[in-house]
Amino acid sequence: MRRGGYIYQENCYEIFEDFFLKVNPFYDIIDTKGTEVEGSFFGTAFGGMNEPPAPPMDDVHITVECSLQEFFNGARKNVSYSRQVVGLDGHTITNETAEVTVFVRPGMLESTELVLRRKGNQQPKQEATDLYVHFKLAKSAAESNMGRFERKNDHDLIYTHQVSLIDMIHTKPVQITTLDGRKLLVSLDQIMSPNTVKLVEGEGFPLDISLSTDATRADRL
Repeated sequence: MRRGGYIYQENCYEIFEDFFLKVNPFYDIIDTKGTEVEGSFFGTAFGGMNEPPAPPMDDVHITVECSLQEFFNGARKNVSYSRQVVGLDGHTITNETAEVTVFVRPGMLESTELVLRRKGNQQPKQEATDLYVHFKLAKSAAESNMGRFERKNDHDLIYTHQVSLIDMIHTKPVQITTLDGRKLLVSLDQIMSPNTVKLVEGEGFPLDISLSTDATRADRL
């Protein structure tokens, strides 16, 4: 049984727009950049329906310092960085300190760049930007016994060892503690001088065979 009654047949959204957005005295307000902000009086209060889109934010870039041992052996590092985030109201932007885990692969180069998708700055109604992780060799040198290690040409490892005059004359073997903690005995078959160079094959940096610098693959350490 159908009961009688009044059925509203008009467009309620159009009436709302006419009353709140076009009739109000602030309808034609111009913002500081010369942009007309329609419905500026109620725009933000009702979810920013007429709020102009914000300009895109920049990606976040951070630099992670690693020791020579960490580049040689690989490492897992927890890194803090600053970024902008959107509040619960969907509009307020604040700064926060975020933390991310970065995986350093054995043999990774200083020029490696990791990209962590959507870990950068947030902004209303848009995807977060990306976080770019760059690497830098720490200034502290890696010491072993009576010498020090240096990286050269990305994959070569130079070890400079100090010896006494007696050991140099008698070509006494040199014992080295490698960057991964092994004891390596290097025999010398020639009379040494301050310019003597001994090549030990296979004891340089491991090769980072990863084909991608994307952070989703870098966590396979």
